[in-house]
Amino acid sequence: MRATLEDRCGLFIENRDIIRDRYKWENAILYPICANAFCVRGKTADPDRLRQCDALLKSRTGAFSNFRGSVRLPVLSMLAAGDAPEADLEQMLVNYELLKKHFSRSEYLALAALLLAQNGGGKPADDVAQRARAIYERIRREHPFLTGSEDSVLSVLLALSDKDELVLIAEMEDCYKRLKPTFGSGNDLQGATHVLALAEGATLEKCARLIALSDSLRAAGARFRPYRMLPLLAALSVLPVEISEATADVMDVYEYLRPLKGYRGIFGADRRTRLSHAVMLTADEYAPGPEMNAAAIGGTLAAIAAQQAAMCTVMISSTVTNASSH
Repeated sequence: MRATLEDRCGLFIENRDIIRDRYKWENAILYPICANAFCVRGKTADPDRLRQCDALLKSRTGAFSNFRGSVRLPVLSMLAAGDAPEADLEQMLVNYELLKKHFSRSEYLALAALLLAQNGGGKPADDVAQRARAIYERIRREHPFLTGSEDSVLSVLLALSDKDELVLIAEMEDCYKRLKPTFGSGNDLQGATHVLALAEGATLEKCARLIALSDSLRAAGARFRPYRMLPLLAALSVLPVEISEATADVMDVYEYLRPLKGYRGIFGADRRTRLSHAVMLTADEYAPGPEMNAAAIGGTLAAIAAQQAAMCTVMISSTVTNASSH
């Protein structure tokens, strides 16, 4: 394993344990996801900063607020990992009020408000919210039975793209049709097409890379179904790395995690979960850093947004499902 990737894995485990020790009674599936909020910024989680953000959130939201439900820990982690948690919180609350004009209230929308606060790049939040709703409506027209309130989050991220709405929808639909014979239909494929649409390049090439990555991982010995992981694979596939190198890195991380606490034994995370964490950490390794958001354009912005969209999908699914072995 490359030294930088090994360091990233060590930081990931350290952050997971810090967050778990600070919040002992949360859904255990969330700890690694929250830990990665710090890893993508190369930071170590600070229990005091988490506590301060927790107090700040409680002071500004009610007990039954959508910010205080199952997305509370991800929100706290993202705030604490940012450079200006108070400013992010203020903007998050403003964004939430704007988004409520266009979407139903939900925990998903609360998460979208924070993602917009941290990644808006100076774009007017109300304009982004209106565009997000327009994109959401187009997605729902294409897939009425697959589109739900959770898609509001990805619609916000899609609205940050400089691509025309019709182009985004056309690319998503083209990807869906091309990938359906390989991965089947469903929410996970729809999430993956959102990620692919954010990236630059021809849909044929993007779909081919995702299929190639999936096949390469299987050939390397990774046993999985793409359930709840396909958007993560899509995020890794659009990053600037050769498929063979990405596969080797994923499998290195997969084996690195195997003997560690939380992954070993009958009570440890199953193989699918461990593989998803390996894909997540490998994607972190190749994605542009958050500090580039404001100035990023074209493919760089797409790569950042794609990984965030994939991580958002995992974060949401983690709040409503438990991992099971495959």
